[in-house]
Amino acid sequence: MKFRVKKSTLLLMLFIFSIFGRYSMGLSFMPQEPKEEAADPKTLDYNKAVTAKTPEERIRLFNEYLKKWSNSIYHKYVYAQLCLNYYQIKKFNEAIKAGEKALTYPDLEPDWRGQILLVLADCCASNPANKDYQKSLNYINRAIKIAEENNLYRLAQTAKNAKNAVLKLINIGKLGKIKSLYEQKKYSQVISIIESMPEKERNKFEVLRFYALSLYKTGKPESALNSFRKAYSIKKTGEMANLMAIILYGKSKKNKKLLDEAIKYFIIASKLFAKENNKKMSDKALARAQFLFFNDKYKINKRIKEIEEKYKGVEEKYNSLVREYNALVKKYENVEEIPKDVEKKMDQMKRQIEELEIKLEDKEIALEDLQNEHKRLIKEFNKLLIEIRE
Repeated sequence: MKFRVKKSTLLLMLFIFSIFGRYSMGLSFMPQEPKEEAADPKTLDYNKAVTAKTPEERIRLFNEYLKKWSNSIYHKYVYAQLCLNYYQIKKFNEAIKAGEKALTYPDLEPDWRGQILLVLADCCASNPANKDYQKSLNYINRAIKIAEENNLYRLAQTAKNAKNAVLKLINIGKLGKIKSLYEQKKYSQVISIIESMPEKERNKFEVLRFYALSLYKTGKPESALNSFRKAYSIKKTGEMANLMAIILYGKSKKNKKLLDEAIKYFIIASKLFAKENNKKMSDKALARAQFLFFNDKYKINKRIKEIEEKYKGVEEKYNSLVREYNALVKKYENVEEIPKDVEKKMDQMKRQIEELEIKLEDKEIALEDLQNEHKRLIKEFNKLLIEIRE
């Protein structure tokens, strides 16, 4: 006798169909169909239920069998078949009840027991109303143990594949919860959940990303930077490089040696964002790198302001004195003898104008030197853009 079960809609990797669709077709422990004239009524009723065309009809007949025959050697198989047929029509709760009942029979063959456990695992993982991945994993572990104890190699391999699939689902489920909490700005809860995860799971890129972001949001830049570095070593993204650069820049205010690293990661972020077709963030990261290089490292804007501040009002005073002096010259240009007090004033003004001219020349020289340095720094920055690779 063979039984058929449709492929589970569970996950793409649970392979339950491969067990029930092919493997068990050749199982020798299935009850043999006797010839009707030699069969007893219990066997005939059982075979009638097994050979019914639809799962709904098989379920009806198996339930009638249990009511009609209170004592039968087929009960363990009836419950197992009920489990499989309920599972086929996606009545997962009923499938679990029937499967659990079948497992209470100590003489249920290992092949049956292992396969029923995998069906129960699929029910727990596929039930849209009540997914329970941990319970699914428990069923699978039991199936693996039975398969290994009884040298059921194919069943053992299928169960291990199922286990890997459910473990991935558990991780995906946790990641979904982590993402939801992060979007709700519940950063402390995100940190708590991630820190409770096994180290292998914690060191996956997406988990590290949310962990680092949450640490950063809760004012722990040092710890956040370490996690960003780990995440970046796994997957180089513009976001990771940009956030590392921001933290490094903050830390550089106390440790100037970190400024070059901050500039480096802003340049890397710009290049990675460009590869990710995020022009806005690429331009923003590049602008930050330029600002830090020219204004934090070499303080170009600050030095321009210092020069302007040093010579503040000089040009205005110079122009005012020149106008006043020229007015006096014009006023007395046709006078044979300029009054001594006016002449003295004009001499003083002339000396002041000459002193101011010297200051203005000094200002021009200082600005020209700074301009030449700026040109040199532009070349140096462009060289960095070429040399720094993501």
